[in-house]
Amino acid sequence: MNLYLMRHGDATGVGGIITRDAERTLSERGAREVDAMARLLADTDPSIGLVLTSPLLRSVQTGEVMSKHLPMKPAVRSTDRLSPGFRPEELLEELLTARCESLVAVGHQPDMSGFISYVISKSDASVEMQPCSVAYIELTPHSAHRNARLRWLISPKLQQAQERAFVRGLS
Repeated sequence: MNLYLMRHGDATGVGGIITRDAERTLSERGAREVDAMARLLADTDPSIGLVLTSPLLRSVQTGEVMSKHLPMKPAVRSTDRLSPGFRPEELLEELLTARCESLVAVGHQPDMSGFISYVISKSDASVEMQPCSVAYIELTPHSAHRNARLRWLISPKLQQAQERAFVRGLS
């Protein structure tokens, strides 16, 4: 399985009409960055068939933007197994039973970094995920034994630099 782990896009803070963390929405910058990452994933893997998200609003919004840009327009499904503080073994179980070749899972820090460490390392690996970063992990049925492979991790800043370099190369 091709797993794309994504940290939700940059979000607004708590304040004003937003009184709880769960109500935070994507900021304008976050929406732009998610849009760009969605286009990157659409070009990278057109077979993405499912988007799982944390139930928190900013993650659901991130997943909806993702789905809109992906060729298969996959369903966006919220799961408590991506809620802040989730248990890695429970998320892994859900992922391994998903019936699709490729999927995106959208969640929060430090949980996403912790999950990467859980599936790729027998010890704690230190992985940093900025808002809107995406990690590509190859999962196999044996990944429960921590032999999944982290193939790449890209941040919005790196994605933007790549895009600018591509455009410069065209001129």
